[in-house]
Amino acid sequence: MKEFVLTGTGWRADFYMRIADALPSLMRINAVVTGRGDYSYRDALVTGSLEKALEVPHDGVIVASGKMGYIDTIRTLHERGETILSETTLSSLSDEELEEVGSYDGYTLEQYRALPLYSAVLRALPMIGPVTQMTLSALHNHHAASLARIVLGECVGTVPLASLDFPSASVKTGSRAGRCLTGEREEYVRKLRALSFERGLFINDFSTNQYHSDLVPDRLEIRGERGVITERGVTMLDGENRVVSMPFVFHRDSEKVNATLALSHITLGGETVYDNPFYPLNLSDDEIAIATLLTLFDEGRLEYTLRDGAEDARIGRML
Repeated sequence: MKEFVLTGTGWRADFYMRIADALPSLMRINAVVTGRGDYSYRDALVTGSLEKALEVPHDGVIVASGKMGYIDTIRTLHERGETILSETTLSSLSDEELEEVGSYDGYTLEQYRALPLYSAVLRALPMIGPVTQMTLSALHNHHAASLARIVLGECVGTVPLASLDFPSASVKTGSRAGRCLTGEREEYVRKLRALSFERGLFINDFSTNQYHSDLVPDRLEIRGERGVITERGVTMLDGENRVVSMPFVFHRDSEKVNATLALSHITLGGETVYDNPFYPLNLSDDEIAIATLLTLFDEGRLEYTLRDGAEDARIGRML
């Protein structure tokens, strides 16, 4: 179990608090840095002073305070020799700041590679032979870049091969605050980008309302020489070059917990391609992914560095 100082009390920081509540054997938050004077969190020290927060026992500092003051916080932690675990705020930095932060020791908590579905997809990659193309319509900027880098290698182009922004509109169905049932109209931009990566073509199709719209579907397609993987499953050639298709099957509890069904594991063709290490806890996919990263940190196996986060941000700007 590791102990942390957490900077921030916003939407991203809340993930870590919920995980700490659900998995006390994994992590403990001993101090929270926030400008909210009326804020409290369990028995943690809550302060507006980073210096004061760093006086409490801790194994690392999770920086989830957003763009405002991010570079100053990272610099201070680096100068003090702190173990840095940064949320993905690097996308807000200039080129010079990215180069600077990328040279620091520390980790980027980029969770989307560890989401249950994408973990299962990555496990299935050898089934389709050498990968040549990837199309993603689910994640924006640095998150999309992170997934593309693990599937297609590094980006070898300096500018997009193709780029289109298409202004659009639809009925608003939700936001970070929850579902929207008013029937009001919202404007959004559909952003289409094509980039050249080491092993092939990356096409990113992201709508600016996609994370909170029930009308914009998430899609994934990875093309290999012997098959294709989508968010639904795998279509591939068998040993006799016959086409076979297998769906991803999500195994969940038979009873609802807090209106949802806890994920147990994912199978493909009868074989398990993802096991939820936190089952039967009722965590969201994002919480499962972030808790997975924190487990790797606890075990000394977290390898996604600040340099990786800086590279994601660099490529993400092209998207």
